[in-house]
Amino acid sequence: MEELQIQKKPQLFSVEVLSAKTILLLPKTPVSTIRLDKYHFKTINFTNYSINIGDKIHFKTNSQDTYYKANFIYKEDKSRLRINEFESNVSSAYFLPLLNIKKDYLLMEHNFINCYYQHYNFKHNDGEYLYLIYRYSPITYYAKFIDILQKQDNCIQYLKDVNDNRFDCFVFKIIDEIIMDDIKLILNGKFSHISDKSKSVILNFHNQNKPDSPISQILNKGELRRNELEEYFGCKMPDNIDYAEKPKINEERWQI
Repeated sequence: MEELQIQKKPQLFSVEVLSAKTILLLPKTPVSTIRLDKYHFKTINFTNYSINIGDKIHFKTNSQDTYYKANFIYKEDKSRLRINEFESNVSSAYFLPLLNIKKDYLLMEHNFINCYYQHYNFKHNDGEYLYLIYRYSPITYYAKFIDILQKQDNCIQYLKDVNDNRFDCFVFKIIDEIIMDDIKLILNGKFSHISDKSKSVILNFHNQNKPDSPISQILNKGELRRNELEEYFGCKMPDNIDYAEKPKINEERWQI
């Protein structure tokens, strides 16, 4: 598959980094797109050039060469395209808070990619560990962050410069058996069955303690969420099911 070298084609578009997961593509010439499904596109066509799903978009940031893979392509508006290398997952929303690390320490809006329940390179994938993945940065604040995160009580390993020197991995051990059980419940789609303590920790982490907040509606099987699902599916929701989809394990496994 052809790799796009942005440095060699500066006339086509510029890049704006939105987060560790996402960049904006700002075309300088007219483009057309080929749709993959209702929400995604599979190809961006320039004159005599194209970007396809999976292509690498190379550019410089903080005076360093890097790239994002175009794994998910969206139209932001008529003049901009959004490229996601990663999508947020269930582990980041529900498991990460259970590590009880202050949110300010996690660089959620900057270098954080995702939390994962499994890692392709580790055998201990039995629910006792979580893997936090970050996009590497040479900036001073990131080095300070690494030092802070490694000093957390349950951080047992730090893997530097994974995959083309783009990512760092922090391995955390889960000690609390109740939390381990709650993680297994969520992996089986039983969001509302987890302990009240874990529910409280998750809601506080996301500042979603109000009963009508999205995560609270899922964890507590709220009426608003039920009404949304019944309208979407056109039928009454059975009492014995939860109000969120069972996680897809491949989305909870770091496997780049």
